[in-house]
Amino acid sequence: MAGKIIILIFFIVSINTYGQNKIHITSGPQNNLNVQISVEILREAYASIGYELEMEYTSYLKSLSMASTGKSDGELFRGIIISEQYKDLVMINEPLFSIDTVAFYKDKNINISGWEDLRPYKITYERGIKTTEQATASMNAIASDNLYDAFHLMDHDRVSAVVTGKFNGQYYLKDSEFNKNILISKPLISSKVYHYLNVKNSWMVPKLESALKKMNKEEIIKRVIEQ
Repeated sequence: MAGKIIILIFFIVSINTYGQNKIHITSGPQNNLNVQISVEILREAYASIGYELEMEYTSYLKSLSMASTGKSDGELFRGIIISEQYKDLVMINEPLFSIDTVAFYKDKNINISGWEDLRPYKITYERGIKTTEQATASMNAIASDNLYDAFHLMDHDRVSAVVTGKFNGQYYLKDSEFNKNILISKPLISSKVYHYLNVKNSWMVPKLESALKKMNKEEIIKRVIEQ
């Protein structure tokens, strides 16, 4: 009798778990505008193939580690460089959107129009952003844990510029204590960003690519970005 009860409980739990169809995705901080946009896009994409998006927000480095080691089902969004460096992550080959990486700075005498213009200065960026990390590897650059720390360093003249996504930086500065006399460079690079799944979930890739292509065709992604 006890054996039958255990089997029945296992059966009910299995049905319940299967019915939920949750996908566990990790990401950097929730107060990042690009993170918020990506979540809205992917929540709809996953819903269209019968899955509920379950988010876990942490640092960019930890998020990438969890996704690549299979502790989560995937990484919310990253540039194409990740597909070359992390073989346990499979890129969904339909971009979510593009990010313009720029430099935020205070000194009006600085003229920044490309990566090399940053070389004479001490700069900072958010830790775990691989594209920026690679581009500034030979420069006097330090990684900050978050945008607050990055802009705090610049506000106290410990660095000359903060390198981050344009809209994300503007979104953060809008209500921050650092929003004063900040200049913005021309885009240093414009990068398409993609969703990544751990290799264990590679069977989902075609379905998700089709869902995102459909959303792009119907301009659903465009409307999410413009909200």
